[in-house]
Amino acid sequence: MGYSSKFIAAKGRYCVKIGAEEMLLKPDNLFLVAAEEEEESFILGETAEIGAMFLLQDLQTALEAVETAWDDYKEGKCTLLAATALTNACIRHAERLASETEINHPELSSLERVVTVAHMADAIRWVAGEFVLPFDKALEVVADIAHVCSRPLLPATKLSQGVSWQKSTSSFS
Repeated sequence: MGYSSKFIAAKGRYCVKIGAEEMLLKPDNLFLVAAEEEEESFILGETAEIGAMFLLQDLQTALEAVETAWDDYKEGKCTLLAATALTNACIRHAERLASETEINHPELSSLERVVTVAHMADAIRWVAGEFVLPFDKALEVVADIAHVCSRPLLPATKLSQGVSWQKSTSSFS
């Protein structure tokens, strides 16, 4: 369901179309309503999620272009200079995209947070609703949990030695 609005000067009214329904409203009947903090936090979360997903998609596209350039170089389809130039251009492009994303969404200040918002938005919304937290605080909680859960529980050397998993009563630090 889409919406649109435009001012019709001849009638002195705004034409507002929501879905298939169209309404003519007097400017005197329109007023701004301050959004509540909860709504602002929800909107912030939605726009941050979209920004994070687009950033990751753009970074993936740049990475694929770099991989193609180096594959082409290996096959003799392009020169070393061309592959290097494309790589450098993609790096600058990625830096610019990351900077723009952080300017628009200061809470997306690291790749870890970008990935968290893009892939764990439902968890962030749940934490925000369950604990009555604004989006940025809920993001911190979920990012911290994701970070702790992504650490290996045992050093890699012990895993390679065939240490079996046992129930432990010790706490995590």
